Amino acid sequence: MNVIRTLKGHYGWITCLAFSPDGSQLAVASEHGQLRVWDLDAEEEALPRLLPGHIGVVYSVAFNNDGSVLASAGADQTIRLWDLSTPDSNHELTGHTGAVLSVAFHRDTDLRYCENTVIAILTLGARRPWLLQPRGSADRFRADYGGKAVDLSPAGGDLLVLGGRAQTNWLHAVPKVTSGARDKGRISAQWRWTSKTGMPERETNSRAPRRYSRR
Repeated sequence: MNVIRTLKGHYGWITCLAFSPDGSQLAVASEHGQLRVWDLDAEEEALPRLLPGHIGVVYSVAFNNDGSVLASAGADQTIRLWDLSTPDSNHELTGHTGAVLSVAFHRDTDLRYCENTVIAILTLGARRPWLLQPRGSADRFRADYGGKAVDLSPAGGDLLVLGGRAQTNWLHAVPKVTSGARDKGRISAQWRWTSKTGMPERETNSRAPRRYSRR
């Protein structure tokens, strides 16, 4: 194993670092609030971009899906979003009452792909209702089933495996249960794999991620 490059310039301990998704950039932060972004495609002598703003330790950094935005979190109780395409552009998120120790982007753009996709749900603990009914034909479906949706009602140890179209063509509901039933806990773990092939689901544009409301 060989060292391919050495990056110098920070004062004090380096507290966190992250590569952009395409590997062309490296964000590095230190205990003194220094935040630098290195262009790994540039000449070795090229200086990094400095992103001033945090006071104190920067604990975590993360790139968004396409590497255009960097998020940083630190001891000053703030999260900062840096638009890497614009010099000195950052947006401060406040409200935390203590040091912010971690930050991450939800990589939900994968949810756009439904073809050649598998969703697995493992349930542990008490049995709970879990209702399904298809979109667009809900009224006919309810009539066929006596006014009810299908209740899969998984119990502890049950594994449900669904195709990717289940997230777009079917409505899901987990009804509230009585206080007595709530005393018996349950945990559900979901795993989703997609080949990222086929036509993506479209919203405002073909690159927009799928998002789901709380309803």
